Amino acid sequence: MRRTPALDQTKSFLSRCRDIDAVWILNIFNEEIKQYKDVRRTDVDMLNRLDKFSDIKKEIMAELCHLHDRDIEHFLYCLEEYQAHISMPKIDLKNIENNKRFILFANNTMQNNLRSRILEDISNPVYKFFYILFTYKEYFDHPRSLEEIYKRFSNVHMKFDSHFNFAENDFYIWANSHIYKSEEYKRLRVNLLNSTNPEININSIFDQLYDLDINVHYALRKKISNAWYQKRHRDDKKVKKPGFYALTVKAKEALASLARKNNLSEDKVLDELINQAYVKECNQLTGEFPY
Repeated sequence: MRRTPALDQTKSFLSRCRDIDAVWILNIFNEEIKQYKDVRRTDVDMLNRLDKFSDIKKEIMAELCHLHDRDIEHFLYCLEEYQAHISMPKIDLKNIENNKRFILFANNTMQNNLRSRILEDISNPVYKFFYILFTYKEYFDHPRSLEEIYKRFSNVHMKFDSHFNFAENDFYIWANSHIYKSEEYKRLRVNLLNSTNPEININSIFDQLYDLDINVHYALRKKISNAWYQKRHRDDKKVKKPGFYALTVKAKEALASLARKNNLSEDKVLDELINQAYVKECNQLTGEFPY
């Protein structure tokens, strides 16, 4: 890697920045240095391609090595100017990426406020959160906007640590599929998530619903709970309950022999024998089962 004072200064600046600053640094790089026609689209494509914040910084540094010093100096000037104008909210952002439900709640709220469809294409929720926060003037210039969103989320979370206290993993898997197929949810301004964690998906959707309208939240929460109980009831009815019969020793031995011969369970052998006897004895005209 070539060494110049401009490169060294820029590298030093990047090393002092937090990992989360990588998203706005990328935005400045694509706008001021690459000068793409559609900067937002380029940003989104790169964010979807790179897995970690550190990867973003590494790619930018690799690109800088091929630029003239005057372009690198201009880039550093733009970074310092931009950084000076970012107003930070009074929220601890250090561990915020671990609060997945807040990240999803904030993303949906900010995205709806901005009405920017391109944000839907950012696949990593953490990237999306910091990209909106640091590259849209409505948020980096107005920190109280995010503080208000955090307050709204806290109100929901204090009331509903979980929106379905009875729920286990099988409920969340079913509910995730159920909601994606439902036109009722698609008509609402909620973000139908595509995360690998169905529990976070469902709770996040109902966080949004509660914030949107507590009456809608109550009705849909009750409706999906009832639908789950009905499904469980139907499934329970489908389960075959074992029958217990008092057989003679000889009949029991014969049943065991038939099961071994035909490689079937004893229950299956009994089932077939009863069906055969029914056709023969009770329905001789048609040979069909009436049930």
